[in-house]
Amino acid sequence: MRNMLPIFLAFILLCPLSLALAQVKIDDVHGDEMYSYRNFHSGNQIRTSFYNEGYVGRRNTNPDDIGEWPINSGHSYINLITYFFGAEVKDVDGIIRHIVSEANGTVTGNDASPASGDSDDLGNWQCNAPLPGFANDDVQKIAMSHQPETWPIAWPDKFDDAVDPGWSNAWNGYFGKDILNADQESYYVFDDYLNSEWAFYPDSTDSLRRGLGLRGTVRGFQWSNVLVEDILFQLVDIKNI
Repeated sequence: MRNMLPIFLAFILLCPLSLALAQVKIDDVHGDEMYSYRNFHSGNQIRTSFYNEGYVGRRNTNPDDIGEWPINSGHSYINLITYFFGAEVKDVDGIIRHIVSEANGTVTGNDASPASGDSDDLGNWQCNAPLPGFANDDVQKIAMSHQPETWPIAWPDKFDDAVDPGWSNAWNGYFGKDILNADQESYYVFDDYLNSEWAFYPDSTDSLRRGLGLRGTVRGFQWSNVLVEDILFQLVDIKNI
């Protein structure tokens, strides 16, 4: 019995911490490369990997990636699909810059410039990065509707629901709370907080925020219905925050 008491006390101490982390709201967090996860869409004739900084298909850095059609055929058709968000701005020196925020693994801008690319000389990301809290960090996969084990304890963007803040143990669906309309639906959120390629600061209240001050929510949909069995829908909603 003497050996059990410290374990029991540790459990009591850790539980409030876990609950507190699960109640973080979306405006209190920003993109972080440590939450970069992958998962696979395979709900119809398309079977492909995707990443939660805005990337679909095979990329050279991971040999386990797939971008296959028809499913299980071994024919690779889907590679290097990413989103680019750009704007013309003036930096702190009044110089016009063309900033582009993109997923990790891509290079944009003038290749002759040391500021181009998606990471700095130390390997730190300078690109879109996923927000924490939108997946189960123990599983380390992007949240998908048919995989409850990938869901977070609570959703950071649903704490404004007065009836059920955070939608705990429910799917954060495009069609509504716990509505599983598609055969497979995926969901994640990213921003370009880490994109420090240029001397531009989009938020006067947060000098650490870089990029263009953008946040993106991405949903993937697959239906096995014969009319759309060869389509992976990607709904990308970008907000200037």
